[in-house]
Amino acid sequence: AMQQVARQHASFRPLAGYVSEIMAPRDEDDTDTSAKDHDDEQPLGAFITMDRDSSTRERVEEFVKTQNQRHHDTQQQQEQKQARNDKDSPQGQDIYKHIPVGPLPISPMFFHERIPTISTFLSERLAYALRQTDKEGSSSLAIVNKTSLELLVDPRRQRTWKDVLRPLVEAASNYHDTLEADHSAISEVLNVAWSKHEMTRDGVAESLEWLLSRYEDRLQQPELKQQ
Repeated sequence: AMQQVARQHASFRPLAGYVSEIMAPRDEDDTDTSAKDHDDEQPLGAFITMDRDSSTRERVEEFVKTQNQRHHDTQQQQEQKQARNDKDSPQGQDIYKHIPVGPLPISPMFFHERIPTISTFLSERLAYALRQTDKEGSSSLAIVNKTSLELLVDPRRQRTWKDVLRPLVEAASNYHDTLEADHSAISEVLNVAWSKHEMTRDGVAESLEWLLSRYEDRLQQPELKQQ
């Protein structure tokens, strides 16, 4: 379990926080109370999930909700026991944060921004070609919604996007891509755009900003200032 690993390594170098991408805690993490009396020493955790990975997203939602409530209850009990009410203390704030990532629009610069080796010119052509599949009377063949610019099909299951993009990729003199799963940068970023992939850069900056903010809050606690 992630919390157990964090505590096992605490004697070497205390872990202040971590970011988990597209991974839900195991069931035993939800019932682990071994650090209940030292909740402020618990590593902070930020969980990034993708909307179309509903199983992982729902498990993370439940874990974060349950563990944050448990943390608040423990802190309230400690305050009552110590007859202390420090308004400047960050107690009561969450120790876990869930950051869901939804579908991404296939904008003209989408491919260039995600794959720097793709030129802006090629990026625009790829995005335009996908948009053109959304034509009146041929909605069953549409890959990208012309209005929202979001994918209408799962790129893992519906492969017509390869037929649309392959001529443009093969004609490009400064970019090569097989368009095959696990070997193609374009295939991978389309999975991210569909909001169902094993990793993503989206949400990382927000996770780190939250972790730093909460860690700074902890450093302001009186008991830590005295150390």
